Amino acid sequence: MNFRSNSEMARYYIEKLMEDGEEHSFPEITDYVMANSEGREIKGPLTIPIISNSVMKVICQEKGSYETTRRGCYRKIDAQVNGRSASLGAYTRAMKILQTTKAELKSCFKISLMDTEIDVEAVKDMQKCGKTIGSWVELALQEVETRLLKIQSMETEEETEDPDMTLNM
Repeated sequence: MNFRSNSEMARYYIEKLMEDGEEHSFPEITDYVMANSEGREIKGPLTIPIISNSVMKVICQEKGSYETTRRGCYRKIDAQVNGRSASLGAYTRAMKILQTTKAELKSCFKISLMDTEIDVEAVKDMQKCGKTIGSWVELALQEVETRLLKIQSMETEEETEDPDMTLNM
């Protein structure tokens, strides 16, 4: 491949690494780009700021194709990454977010009985609030799971469709 600049080369290797749809950290991306571009630098060395700028260009310019999974970690969420549809990926991510939220909420509303300053009514109110929010999250989880199963069954049906029944164009 012939590149016009170090930035173009960095973007190419970033996109190539991200094709697998897995989460990649910034240091992992940097190592991959550096290893694959070694000895091919154009008009000067390939530096960390060039790679950082290239990561931001790839992630920001292709809105909807990539997501930031956590600080400094990115993943491709293209429509057919790993053979999965975009909606399946979206519901899978929603399921993970809701499960994490549910776990965090449980710890949020735990109160130590050792604290004598806490008003009993305030504790009861907090518990009620926690249960209400927990039930909302549980309903959302059930809804997402239902839709996820529906999409998976539709995709399975499409895969097992008789090839002789499809139109050849």
